Amino acid sequence: MEIGSSVVTYLIKAAIAIVLAVPTFLGTNNVGRLSLVVVVVVISCFSIFTVWAIVGSSDVDDLFQIRHEHVTYNADTRDVIMAGDVDIQWTTLLNTLFFKFKGMNNASVFGGEVQNPARSYARAIAYTCVLVLVTYLVPMTAGIVSDAQSWFMLDRNSFPFFAYYVGGEFLRILVQIASCCGTAGMCMAAVHVMTFLVSGMADNRLVPKILAKRGAKFQSPTNASLLTLVLMVTLVGLDFDSMLAMTNACSAAVQLVIIAAIIKLRRELPYIARPTKVPGGIPVLYAIAVIPTFMFGYVTFCALSSAMSAILMAAFFVPGVIYASYRFYYRRSLA
Repeated sequence: MEIGSSVVTYLIKAAIAIVLAVPTFLGTNNVGRLSLVVVVVVISCFSIFTVWAIVGSSDVDDLFQIRHEHVTYNADTRDVIMAGDVDIQWTTLLNTLFFKFKGMNNASVFGGEVQNPARSYARAIAYTCVLVLVTYLVPMTAGIVSDAQSWFMLDRNSFPFFAYYVGGEFLRILVQIASCCGTAGMCMAAVHVMTFLVSGMADNRLVPKILAKRGAKFQSPTNASLLTLVLMVTLVGLDFDSMLAMTNACSAAVQLVIIAAIIKLRRELPYIARPTKVPGGIPVLYAIAVIPTFMFGYVTFCALSSAMSAILMAAFFVPGVIYASYRFYYRRSLA
């Protein structure tokens, strides 16, 4: 169903954003329970799709094809004909992979809500990486070998199309439910993490103290949640591709700053007690920073090559620099 009015489209998106922000006001325990429900629904539905598609698979050769400069599709034989040099779309691939795997460090912002975070986080990160790989690679492989649609025609709506081709309306409904739940879960988790990030910054006097206020019943940072919701509703109407490049660049910068802070702490406070520690010392930390540095340079270049992404980066970066400069000189004046 097409919605002709851009205003109606925005209002629907804003309403969805408000609904998905509600769990954050109910505390970390409730967000965790809802996230677990989302994981169960997504894995169950896509497991049914995967088994169904593999049983009816008919074209395994498509898995070993590599994109070339000239690609044509024969709808009658369902075959892909390629010519020219190899033409892998590296920008799309790297931006997509970075978007899917970024943000592991965000789990630390609510470490105070977790019992034994040193043990829990290590296991949770390992499980998350495995689940991200499995839930993307396995269903996608099953969809491609079903020969419902050629790999070079894939887009965000491909899974429902695969499901309808493989199992009819029933399977398509299951996949659509799983896709909606997965997207909702990602949004819900992002709002929760950003809320606690803002609240933690307020606790450490990096932003106004009022943002650290917590609700009496669920101990959720109410004011930080409201600020995050306002920003999300403001940005919900923007193009996803422009937001993707901007958020990837900002996330890559954050990861580099975190690694730099770790190296600085290791140098200045080498004997402080740590629940976990990177083996190998500072040289290993420098080695770990190599790939994030490359990714930061690459995704930032990609973001700045688009006018909209560049404007969004400036809109978020400049106010932060101004406020940080003000706080820096204000604290120096008090010393």
